[in-house]
Amino acid sequence: MSSRHGADAEELLEKAIDLLGAAPVDRNAPFRYPVLATADGSGGADARTLILRSFEREHWRVTLHTDRRSAKIRELGTPQTVTLVFYDHGVGLQVRLRGRIAVVGDDCKRHAAWEALPPSNRRNYLAAHPPGTPLPAPGDGIPENNPGGGFENFAVLGFAPDSVDILKLSPEGNRRYRLAPPNGSGSWLVP
Repeated sequence: MSSRHGADAEELLEKAIDLLGAAPVDRNAPFRYPVLATADGSGGADARTLILRSFEREHWRVTLHTDRRSAKIRELGTPQTVTLVFYDHGVGLQVRLRGRIAVVGDDCKRHAAWEALPPSNRRNYLAAHPPGTPLPAPGDGIPENNPGGGFENFAVLGFAPDSVDILKLSPEGNRRYRLAPPNGSGSWLVP
């Protein structure tokens, strides 16, 4: 990164990039499990935890996976801005990525993402009914003899944020910086 933002901003940006870059490969990384916030169909808010699957540093692009039958897919089908929230308690850093998210339509990319998943993760897409369907007893909704492989329910979400908001919490004073990845501009904000 260039120093055009100033040394303090560059330090925050680099820390956020390091945490995001570690998350797709390290199951214990603090940024591995972001919260996706959307507007639901009734005008309320909805939020859920997903797993960060990839991070592309230059444009802050990320990918996530979900069940194509889930409510979030319907929510994402309407034009809206969503927010991904990451937090690392150990370093006191919150990062919010805000922008539009889309289901990746490229079947080659979807197949590649599916093939990269361990079999234990593929199991998550074998439920007979959509996520959120009531069950008569505790369970995962996966039939004992499921003929499908789960791929038909698998979706990849691609996200390129319009803004990156970084909040550093510190006893010496909180700091907040916002970056606009599309043009590279940034500014300090009141925390």
